[in-house]
Amino acid sequence: AVVSTQSTGSILATAPKNTEYNITVLWETSEVELTRGTDENEYSGMSTFNVSGESYVIRSINLEKDMIVTDQLAFVQISVSSEDQYITGAGDDVRYEAKLLVTKSSDRLEDFFTNPEFDGEGAIRISFSTFGMVTISNASNPILEIGEYIIGVTVRPTSRYLTTDTKSITLHVEVVTNYSYVSKIIALFFFSLLGILIPLFARLIFDPVNVRESQERPFKMKYWF
Repeated sequence: AVVSTQSTGSILATAPKNTEYNITVLWETSEVELTRGTDENEYSGMSTFNVSGESYVIRSINLEKDMIVTDQLAFVQISVSSEDQYITGAGDDVRYEAKLLVTKSSDRLEDFFTNPEFDGEGAIRISFSTFGMVTISNASNPILEIGEYIIGVTVRPTSRYLTTDTKSITLHVEVVTNYSYVSKIIALFFFSLLGILIPLFARLIFDPVNVRESQERPFKMKYWF
């Protein structure tokens, strides 16, 4: 049998005539649509959802061929934020923690939902209360490549406080396909140089010897040693 998903969200299954088969839907997911920004080398998308108790939410992103320039430095940043920082009635010392996993494997996602502490190969997992972020690049695991990435988010009540509070979470995805690091390095160099020159000129201007002798002769640079 061949099973494929349709753009409408339905499932199409084809098999030889008089063949019996069962289809089990393990979970429901929706794709985060990535749109091109004002910079032609950047794409972004956002999704807002609620989780509570031991529930989970699944989102996916699809990196298409024209989004990733393989000969340039590219990365994907997936961030999550929430204003529901604490568990209601539990005090400010008990944070409402959620967990996020990014992977390309449905098996890894299933392991994660079974055990939110799962930290296996080919998956990136973080815990967060108000904010968290993971980066997919050529150095990460899973590595950055064309195709679909699955994002799973779940919450588990703490052992001290069981809660059914809803945690509202905003998921933001940013894809940078052609990161220009040369200009960043040049700017960093000049800012660092400025940080050296300012103290030197301050020393030159405010040195007591220079102040006393400024009327008789030009300023002189004194060593700091």
